[in-house]
Amino acid sequence: MIESHLNREDAAGSQPKTPTPADRVVAGFSPENFEDTHPKLNLDALVIRCGGDYQLVETLAEMFPPEALKLLHNVELAQTQRDLRGLQLAAHTLKGMCSMFDAVEATEAAMELEMAAASSDFGSKAQLESLQIEVHRAINMVSEIKIQPRV
Repeated sequence: MIESHLNREDAAGSQPKTPTPADRVVAGFSPENFEDTHPKLNLDALVIRCGGDYQLVETLAEMFPPEALKLLHNVELAQTQRDLRGLQLAAHTLKGMCSMFDAVEATEAAMELEMAAASSDFGSKAQLESLQIEVHRAINMVSEIKIQPRV
């Protein structure tokens, strides 16, 4: 069984509103100050995507943080080095990884930079900041996945 508190509801039974990526950048969010704004993970869908293999879910969850950070670094490096192909490839790969875990905001932020690169644009500072924030939020979400032995 997989456990997580990612789909918490408030006392009234409704889901808390999550700020949009643009709201986060404007409000000055940083990876350190968004603990209560975790994206939600559909654990059942993830297990289905993994063919019911809980060990695979656990392996992917363990691999995600370092791989996501490496790809985020590659995006930043590609922007700095003005490497459109590198930017597009890193953003595309990061988009796919985030999508696997239903990290919608991170997926969308990566897709924005991927599409910008496909249009010969390196993206804006705000787009990169949004991606950085959302990837860190996704890492926090995925890091909370715990596999419990079945009894």
